[in-house]
Amino acid sequence: MAIYKMDDGRWVNTDKAQAKWDGVQKHGYRQTLYRSSKGEYYIVDGMDDDAAFWVSDEKAVLWLLSEGRKVPEGLDGFTNDMIE
Repeated sequence: MAIYKMDDGRWVNTDKAQAKWDGVQKHGYRQTLYRSSKGEYYIVDGMDDDAAFWVSDEKAVLWLLSEGRKVPEGLDGFTNDMIE
């Protein structure tokens, strides 16, 4: 379990997340994308375990695609605008 205070003053608990996607380890650390229990996305930066930050739905899609992960339902509308 890890609890983070976000920059907007709210707190997140990774154990209560609806979903979790581990990224590929790069440069000795990895990022992990979470979908909160309220459906918001945030990333925990493995380089600094004290760092977590909110990301938009669009940035979550970009992160998932850059990690070679499948885009979940609800976010797949963002991929409709992709050219290639």
